[in-house]
Amino acid sequence: MKEKQTRILYSLTVLFSLTLLFLSQALFSGTTSAPKAEPGLAATAQSLAALAHNQFGSDAARLENQSELSREDVLKWASAFTVEVWINLQDGTEAPANGIIVGHGDYVITNSHVVRNNPHPKVRSLGETGVVKEYSGHVVAERPAKDLALIALEGVSGLPTAPLATSTKSVGPGDQVYMVGSPRGSHWKLTESEVLRTDSTCGILRLLCIRSAAGALAPGNSGGPLLNKGGEVIGINRAIQISTGEGVSIPIEEVLKFLSDSGIPLPRSKQQEL
Repeated sequence: MKEKQTRILYSLTVLFSLTLLFLSQALFSGTTSAPKAEPGLAATAQSLAALAHNQFGSDAARLENQSELSREDVLKWASAFTVEVWINLQDGTEAPANGIIVGHGDYVITNSHVVRNNPHPKVRSLGETGVVKEYSGHVVAERPAKDLALIALEGVSGLPTAPLATSTKSVGPGDQVYMVGSPRGSHWKLTESEVLRTDSTCGILRLLCIRSAAGALAPGNSGGPLLNKGGEVIGINRAIQISTGEGVSIPIEEVLKFLSDSGIPLPRSKQQEL
């Protein structure tokens, strides 16, 4: 009986914590991150990430010169520049959101709502051998009106940087897109969806956004990349539209302007390289 009461109390505590998390993000019409990962999940995910990263190393030249990638190749490609930004939840636990590596491999761009109460986040990336490495970071620039923030990594540079598209014109309604992130406490997980609109406005602030079909984004995807079939970043995942379940992402044009205004060098896109 006592054990049953303990389980009920635990379930109510978790439900209350998740409710607070969803309400706190209502302003952005979605959610920030996943609940804390289940025990054992991180070890399994790390093994999968290690496999993907090891394969990525030998396939780098091939992937860079392809205009369209398979689902498996997108994961290999994007896992190298997608990081986890660990945040503190209101119940005292930690959970992963995401970001992408930019600059000279020493900065991470993510959502401002991810770091709103966490100016010195822990950032985790995949090492050269596929082992997860952790870095300290601090927020150096924010634009809450656009839901964007920039994190400087301390004591590290030269990490793989994301290939940023020059515009969202590479995709249109009905096109397939990919997301890599940490939905519901998983790690470096690939999901896919289709574009609904690239010129929409979302949330109370009526921000420009890309809308994708419901079901692809989940708590934990915030700050991660939205990718076209060529593996280019065409947006930053931001939220879930509560009323429809649709995914909401910040267009790459807004991302590029924020990086430029912050003094971060912009990489050449894959298409420019080709």
